[in-house]
Amino acid sequence: MLYTDGVTEAQNKEGKFYGEDRLYRILKNEKTQNSSELLNFIVKDVRVFYGDATQYDDMTLVVIKA
Repeated sequence: MLYTDGVTEAQNKEGKFYGEDRLYRILKNEKTQNSSELLNFIVKDVRVFYGDATQYDDMTLVVIKA
């Protein structure tokens, strides 16, 4: 998986970051999903996390499974 810091530094209204730990937990718990499903799962989770808080950084995420 490749990602920019905008993913892990996404902030919610309380100012908390999404974080690498949360991202890595998803990778560990959802590893049976194919790359497209995993990508969509992470994107949805990040969006739910930050809700309607304004984001100021770009977010790029690439998931590759062999």
